[in-house]
Amino acid sequence: MYLQITTKCNMSCAHCCFSCGKHGKHGDYDVILEGLAFTRDTISNEFITIGGGEPTLHPRFFDILKHTLENFESIWMATNGSRTEIMDRLVNIIDGEDYPECDCIELYGEEEYEEYGCRCHEKYDDDSIYQEDKLTIALSLDPWHDAIDESIKTLWLKRSNSNYSHFEINDVSVRGAAAQGRAKRTQNGYLDHCVCADIMMLPNGKLKMCGCTASPIIGDIRNGIGDYWEEILQSNAYRDENCYRKINKELIRKGKSCLI
Repeated sequence: MYLQITTKCNMSCAHCCFSCGKHGKHGDYDVILEGLAFTRDTISNEFITIGGGEPTLHPRFFDILKHTLENFESIWMATNGSRTEIMDRLVNIIDGEDYPECDCIELYGEEEYEEYGCRCHEKYDDDSIYQEDKLTIALSLDPWHDAIDESIKTLWLKRSNSNYSHFEINDVSVRGAAAQGRAKRTQNGYLDHCVCADIMMLPNGKLKMCGCTASPIIGDIRNGIGDYWEEILQSNAYRDENCYRKINKELIRKGKSCLI
């Protein structure tokens, strides 16, 4: 599931397939929680993507993240990294150190600390976010995004090049943005792949087959997915037909580039 919690963004990247920007809207917090419950109970609690817009702009972002970590086994999120303080806290959350100050050695002694590690999550569970190898944050670094704090960029580049897999670099220019929204209008998109091949929940709770603009509404979080679409979801036939593979083949046959 791709959970779009907002369409608001503090950048206006030319390759944005959702055409997000400053005039976007945040999803209602209660609707988002319903969407998380629907996904967990009827689709899967194994994996979910938090997206936007820029997710960290949502006023209840950390509440949403905490709720997601408590209900799903693996969470992936892309961010433009522009909000330095929030990025710093995300680093602490990934490292398991989202607490005022670790005093475990003083409380439990060095021997017990070496055996059991930090136990701050047992003391600060009201406002802090604890997770264990669940959260992966992908920092969007490509020719389209605005410049961000160099310390954040350097940290992500360093950790993404190590074996620490929970820090990733999301460079859309490697694969190419999908030809949707602003990416299509600015001719920065390709016709050879889907925006996201997962079911997508919009900020209003509506469910789409995928992230493409022309993707149909297949249900909503309160009434579920329609019977007709349940059958189609069992295969990739619909996406193969409608997410530009045929169009791309036709363009290639005519000797044209898939870049539009």
